[in-house]
Amino acid sequence: MLLHSAAPLAFWAEALQTATYLINRRPCRATGITTPFELLFGVAPTYNELCVFGCRSFPNLTAIAGHELNVRSTTCVFLSYP
Repeated sequence: MLLHSAAPLAFWAEALQTATYLINRRPCRATGITTPFELLFGVAPTYNELCVFGCRSFPNLTAIAGHELNVRSTTCVFLSYP
C-alpha cells in the first residue's frame, strides 16, 4: 500500500494501521463468512466508508467555516482511519 500510493516511508505506521483496519473487516477463513469485526461487536461492518490509502480527498469544511463565502473544501491525502 505504501509503495502503491507513492507516499514517503515516514507513513509506514499509517499504512500498517490501514491494512489492519481492512483485514478486520474482511471475512475470515477460520470462522467461515464472519468477519473479526462482527465477532467483536456483534454487527456486520459497513463498507461505504472505505477509502484507498494515499488517495486525494476533499473533506467538507462547511461546519467549521465562519462565513458562507469561505472555502468549503480543501485538498487532502487519505492516510488512515480514526
